[in-house]
Amino acid sequence: MRSLSFFILSRLLPVVAGIFVLIFLVLDLSLRIYIVTGTREQLKELVSADVRLMSRKDQIAALEEGKPLLGETDAGGPLGMAGNAFILSDEGEVLDILHGEGEQVEDIRAFITGHREFLRAENLYIDGESGSYFISTKEDMLRPNALIVYFLDVTAVMRFYHAVIRVLLLILGTSVLLMGLCARWMARALKQKAQGLSDYAGQIGGGNYEAKRPECEVREFQELSDAMGRMAEKIDDSQKQQIAFFQNVSHELRTPLMSIRCYAEGISCGVMDAKKSSATILDETDQLSGMVEDMLYISRMDRHPSETDMEEADLREILSSCASRERQMAERGGLSFAFHFDDDPVLYLCHEQDMERLCINLISNAIRYARKKILLECLKQDGRILLSVSDDGPGIEEEALPHIFERFYKGKGGVHGIGLSIVKTVAERYGATVRAENRDGARFEVIFPL
Repeated sequence: MRSLSFFILSRLLPVVAGIFVLIFLVLDLSLRIYIVTGTREQLKELVSADVRLMSRKDQIAALEEGKPLLGETDAGGPLGMAGNAFILSDEGEVLDILHGEGEQVEDIRAFITGHREFLRAENLYIDGESGSYFISTKEDMLRPNALIVYFLDVTAVMRFYHAVIRVLLLILGTSVLLMGLCARWMARALKQKAQGLSDYAGQIGGGNYEAKRPECEVREFQELSDAMGRMAEKIDDSQKQQIAFFQNVSHELRTPLMSIRCYAEGISCGVMDAKKSSATILDETDQLSGMVEDMLYISRMDRHPSETDMEEADLREILSSCASRERQMAERGGLSFAFHFDDDPVLYLCHEQDMERLCINLISNAIRYARKKILLECLKQDGRILLSVSDDGPGIEEEALPHIFERFYKGKGGVHGIGLSIVKTVAERYGATVRAENRDGARFEVIFPL
């Protein structure tokens, strides 16, 4: 696994190196163009000023005016170099040095003699033993079988050019070194912040959910720290709820189990009527079975519903079907159902089992408190689906309203405090909102987004 320093350097180095290489190439090309253009212009002026290349009439006029054969040879042009020339025979012998030093002439003569293909050259760059030159050759109009070799000594210019290149390479190397040191310094600073977050995560993993949250100057690290803090709070709340859940479960299970045990012992000892006691045992067993089923369902509610497993279902049919299943219990209490449904299907993408569980719990709760009638509604309103169950009972006590959906909270007449908490959990899984209110009795609404 790579270190943080290497990670930062691997991101910075290509960018910085790319910028320096681009600068290097642009400067190198600019210098080369400047040198070549300057020497070409100066060689062109040098050749055009040579009387030997003029027509016979122009030569006589120039000589009468006292002009030298090669014209002015002082340093000039954009590069500030003096023009030089010598006459070379076709056999490679120096016939005359018009301007220039013997060492320079010999250096160029040796190159041309060794490379006969360059006897006719224009603005050619050569590297000799004693220096660097740009040369051009022309036939001598005054001597047959001879060439005039014009040259500019650019040794100093090329030394300057190579010195600039070396400085650029030195700057590039120094920059890479400084960048490495900078990356190391940055990595060390970031590592301290990351180590603080890592230690904090370790404390959370060890069960210390109240550990001090690290403060960071870097916004992204602070956001991560805040997110970890919120995660710790949720884990802490979840564990507390889990502990409370098991405590409540043990309490809720103990009551029916003790009742069953008492009636079973009464039957065994012959002090209780077997038929009546068996009926009580069956009722307690049914209640116990329903509670266990609810708790198992709650334990499976942690995972979010997968859309690949869901299908469109008509919520009207689900609500109506659940009412039919509970109709016998309702009629036993002298209750009747009323329906207020849309004429068109109310389709919703869901797990049908979840919707059935939600509706059964709402209807069962209404049966427990209703006096004569239970109203079931399923409507599309303003881009939402409203599913509600209302009863004409005494309503919900005001002090119980804020807690009615809490797990194991039992209001007046409640059984085991799980049913309405399942309603809320199912609703939240689908992004729906659930609420309870008093309106000529208790009314429970679940609003699903479309």
